[in-house]
Amino acid sequence: MRSLCLPIALATAAVLAGTLAGCSSPSTETEPECLPPSCVVIEPAEPIHIGSLLNTDDPIGRDTAAIVAMTIDYLDGEFDGLNGQLLNRPVELISEQETCSADSGKEGASRFAGNQLVLAVVGTTCSGSAFQAAAPILSEAGILMVSSTNTSPLLTDPDTRQRFYFRTAANDLLQAAVAGDFVAKSLGARSVATWSADNPYSKPLADDFILRVSGLGSNVVARVLQPTNPTGVAAVVAELAAVQPEVIFLPLYEPECIAAVQAIRSEPKLDDAALLVTESCQTAGFLRALGPRAEGVYSSGPDASGLDAGAFYRLEFLPAYQRLVDERVPVTSSAATFDAVNMIFFAIRAAARPQPGGAIHIDREDLRQAMLTLTKYPGLSGTLSCSPLGDCVRNARMSIYRAPDWPVTGEQSRPVFSETIDLADVSQGL
Repeated sequence: MRSLCLPIALATAAVLAGTLAGCSSPSTETEPECLPPSCVVIEPAEPIHIGSLLNTDDPIGRDTAAIVAMTIDYLDGEFDGLNGQLLNRPVELISEQETCSADSGKEGASRFAGNQLVLAVVGTTCSGSAFQAAAPILSEAGILMVSSTNTSPLLTDPDTRQRFYFRTAANDLLQAAVAGDFVAKSLGARSVATWSADNPYSKPLADDFILRVSGLGSNVVARVLQPTNPTGVAAVVAELAAVQPEVIFLPLYEPECIAAVQAIRSEPKLDDAALLVTESCQTAGFLRALGPRAEGVYSSGPDASGLDAGAFYRLEFLPAYQRLVDERVPVTSSAATFDAVNMIFFAIRAAARPQPGGAIHIDREDLRQAMLTLTKYPGLSGTLSCSPLGDCVRNARMSIYRAPDWPVTGEQSRPVFSETIDLADVSQGL
């Protein structure tokens, strides 16, 4: 096994996040007292316990689960199918399922909160399972929660953010701004509509898009909601057909976005409407399900094109992914998941206090503080710096792609529109 350890002070963008997470040295200070549940005692023969709370019925959730397993494997510095160790202990992963609902988020989080050995949880997949659901329960229990796919602004809003919540996914304030700029500036649309759902992911994204595009001079002619009954889709399409918008923005989860695009493509009055979905539907499954009807559909999301330039991604991460996952190309959140898990490992190492006799004490508040020390962290997805509100992506390049030329095809996809945008600027501008 080759050694990958480098001092953090010497790390550059070429150094892997996994390197740092696996090689920081724990303190040798002796804690006078470690009292559960605020402090976790890990006995010499016990593993390190972390959890995952994911919607594995969703393609992005399945991808996240695969990357979590890959990252645990990589603790020894190799994707060899043999899990490495953390603090000279195996990592025990406890998996819970969520279904993109608040209730499932609460149920899964409650089970983790009842286990005093769980230090951190990767997830949730969906913002709706985290906001006012899993996030407050895990935070109350002092369990670190790091999501690579939650994007709702509500989760890191000063009024609603939970103290132990962090994410390596880009805040949707960034996506909404770039989507609005594309529609107003590049397409020059004078009339736009949104088709959104009443959940913490879709509604804020639609609202912020409307604010952006309206400020640039486009007229919002319709704001329709995803029906609770599939038979209601026809009524939604009829409402859009009555106003014939030039652009329809659809920040929906899969499979709802597939059904919505199919219905819109079946309405002759909407033949000329440009359709824009978001990263939640920028999947190979979307393209397969729609076939020719996907032609020309735009998608917005983080631009991961620069990943191919990195030797680690190209020569190690991608081949390992293709061996383990039944897709040619990782989704846009794959690198962010690798970073999320490695950052958890970093925090555990930083907070660990070895004791005489071989036990380890970990104060949960120290775990949270360790995440806040991560500035200019050289992650696989980019440079990460965790803000006090939990956003670790402070700026990002967002791009718009036109089907079938989407990144998930495995080809050298070229965006039709791109912007690098800063979260601080967007937060003030929207």
